[in-house]
Amino acid sequence: MISVGNQAIARKRVLIVEDDPLSMKMVSAIIAAQGYHVLQAMDGARGLELALREHPDLIITDVQMPGISGLEVSRRLKADEATRDIPVIVTTAYVLDERRSARADVMASWRSPSTSRSSWNSSRR
Repeated sequence: MISVGNQAIARKRVLIVEDDPLSMKMVSAIIAAQGYHVLQAMDGARGLELALREHPDLIITDVQMPGISGLEVSRRLKADEATRDIPVIVTTAYVLDERRSARADVMASWRSPSTSRSSWNSSRR
């Protein structure tokens, strides 16, 4: 909550679902710098759990994660009446098939830069 005078204003909450620690740190910092409260989940299962419990205002999820993918997270959220209205943005370091993202009912997608050390090192050669 942010206090303005005598009023407390609730900050909008953004859930970030990302299995790469560096990407999580980067996206979280960007979102928090804009004044949002950041919730974090390191995998799809935890992301679903937090979404159901916390009902965030927005979810940003990586597409490729071990276990439950970001697209599957979105499909499950959109199938549940309690969470179907939460907008979902998916991120990926790869080209995303528009038909797959449409079936998952994602609001938008963005191509994230690769942040893993091995990808960074191999791209610098």
